[in-house]
Amino acid sequence: MSMPPFPPSEAIAPVVWPPPPTNTANVLTDEQRRAFAQLSKYQSPIALSHWIVGSLAITFVVQFAQTACLLLGPAAAKLESITSDVSAFTAMAGGMFFLIWIRQLYQNLTFLGVPGLQYSPMSAATAFLIPIVSIYKPIKIMAEIWKATSPSSVLYFVSGHWAQTPSTPLITAWWALFTIYNSINFLIALNMDISQFKVINDEADLLFSAINGALLAILILRLTKREESRYREIYASLQN
Repeated sequence: MSMPPFPPSEAIAPVVWPPPPTNTANVLTDEQRRAFAQLSKYQSPIALSHWIVGSLAITFVVQFAQTACLLLGPAAAKLESITSDVSAFTAMAGGMFFLIWIRQLYQNLTFLGVPGLQYSPMSAATAFLIPIVSIYKPIKIMAEIWKATSPSSVLYFVSGHWAQTPSTPLITAWWALFTIYNSINFLIALNMDISQFKVINDEADLLFSAINGALLAILILRLTKREESRYREIYASLQN
């Protein structure tokens, strides 16, 4: 037996989702919609930052073990060879994570609506690899990311011109130490055939590596936190 049709007053209305806004004051403007569409492309760099810091920590521990093996002499030659291979692998993995992190961090700036960026995400990452360019551009790129992620409380004093915000001496200290570290390694590599000097070299290398790695880890975590905070700040402002 077929059911009788619903009376017009009881007909089931089609479900609309999401429901239309009841308050016209909360209707998003076209500009807000475009901003939300850009923000939806944002990718959090937190996981990558943790991978990099973890790689730095493992590399330091392995380098410490390698230096201890060198001090023990020929008796630990085999173990020294193993730690050397592990150190090279973790350093390479950390470097790969770092380049991906830089690219993602820089690409996120476009999703945050930062105007006037000097580089593309890919060129920002490859600048760390290209000879000569890698001497002066990385410090500029890191400083640009720092400035572009300035909070609203800082941007207010420069009328929103993010390029006029101050950078941090942490970037300069890290890059200066990194450059000195690599220069020393290049110069003392010419004397690696002298066994006594080799031990001194590895001890100095361990010290420089620890300090430089610590500065880099702090910088990575702070830049990641700044960009995440800026993302939440912009998202909240669009909802108001």
